[in-house]
Amino acid sequence: LIFATIIYKFIIPKRGTSEAYLIGYGVIIPTALFTTYAIVSVCDIHNTVARFSIGLPTLTLFRCLEAMHSVALPTQENSLSNYLLYNGTICEGIIFDDKTKAPQKIERTELFRKMANVVIKMSVLIFLYSILGPYNFRPFEVSTEHRRALFILKIFHPLHLANNFLGAVTYQVLLEFSIELVALSINLMGINTRDSFHNPLLLATSPSDFWAKRWNMYVQSLLKKGIYKPVTKASSKSLGVLATFFASGMMHEFVWMLKFTPTATQAMNATDKQNFYPTHGRTTIFFLWNAMLIILEKILARRTFFQSTTMRLPRPLITFLVVISTLPLANLMLYDLINGHVFEHHMMTVPLIVRI
Repeated sequence: LIFATIIYKFIIPKRGTSEAYLIGYGVIIPTALFTTYAIVSVCDIHNTVARFSIGLPTLTLFRCLEAMHSVALPTQENSLSNYLLYNGTICEGIIFDDKTKAPQKIERTELFRKMANVVIKMSVLIFLYSILGPYNFRPFEVSTEHRRALFILKIFHPLHLANNFLGAVTYQVLLEFSIELVALSINLMGINTRDSFHNPLLLATSPSDFWAKRWNMYVQSLLKKGIYKPVTKASSKSLGVLATFFASGMMHEFVWMLKFTPTATQAMNATDKQNFYPTHGRTTIFFLWNAMLIILEKILARRTFFQSTTMRLPRPLITFLVVISTLPLANLMLYDLINGHVFEHHMMTVPLIVRI
């Protein structure tokens, strides 16, 4: 909220000027990144879930980029209180009334729907943790021969894809539950919010539909306004896609470093085997792979044969093809989440079904 206030007072009124860039790039962005890392180090926080929560203010850098480079947002920037609400939540976004410029009130039926969603997501998460946890979220054993196979054979192996799919489902449900739980606290104050996920793994019709309309709409909104629009304004859409996914990869690299890098106390009191050190670059490669899929989709979409073929295919088959195009390299993200004990640490916060 402090960063949002500074952005509102000193950057938005001077959007597009050298003074705004000096404050944004010289003060807000480096301070936001340094502060979160300093809190983890000074407070000696070990739990990855707690570290992730502390790292959320790093997303301020995208709001700062948006304020410096994008067009004005009349409703959100109408008042400081509106802008603080717009910045201060991890749900996809508070819905504002265009006429009154005030947050939209939530209907009782919508509130009950959101409450039910939180309960359902928590129940699904408990089920996934209870079933997959004992197998370290890799229930399908991969043979030694598979591990030694050529790279292209490894990443498309059915067991590898199945493990990645279950890991992706678990990660999606965890993100959905966390975001919707925060959103519910806002909904209970009478304010309406947008849903952040729209069933990407079961309903996506293309790579762009998966990432732009269904997966984590809060981060999508940040990246679209903070990276994609400014880049496409000065260059091409393809470069905008590459820049957006590269920025997403780098954001995840920083969050991974914040989550997993051992503090000084951990380094002194534990062996290297007990500590987990993420391999930098893996998540960026994963996101750049998906950027290339979207660019390829745009190229093929102009072909008459591709258009006619996709129109004839059943929607479930299209969704399967979309998901299967992402899964081969999904372990580049999931490996750190699993081996860095993110799921394991979150399992401590919910009840589990265990065999006696």
